[in-house]
Amino acid sequence: MDSKEFTHPRLNEPVESISGHYEYIEESTVKAGSRTLLYFTGYSITDRSCCGTGGCGFIFIPGYLVKWHNHINDTGEMISTVEPVPAGKEREAIKKLFQHSELHRQIIFMDK
Repeated sequence: MDSKEFTHPRLNEPVESISGHYEYIEESTVKAGSRTLLYFTGYSITDRSCCGTGGCGFIFIPGYLVKWHNHINDTGEMISTVEPVPAGKEREAIKKLFQHSELHRQIIFMDK
């Protein structure tokens, strides 16, 4: 699998949309076999939708860390090199790591 540069989202800064907002609240790592997985926890709130209100916690997984905090881009965001997790059995195994450890309703993997 090819590695790629990943721009870390800013923590505790709401990202607004027409129907609500989402926010990343924590950056963390966890061991997955012999590798280290980078992940973020956050939440989304739908409070301006014509169809009702709601919200959920989520986990966003950019991938396996290749190089952490390589440099800072022009807007002050950290950049790391990651290897996205391949679809299939590997992602399913990673989902099981988080099954009881983080409050979430969905797990999102970064694709190529």
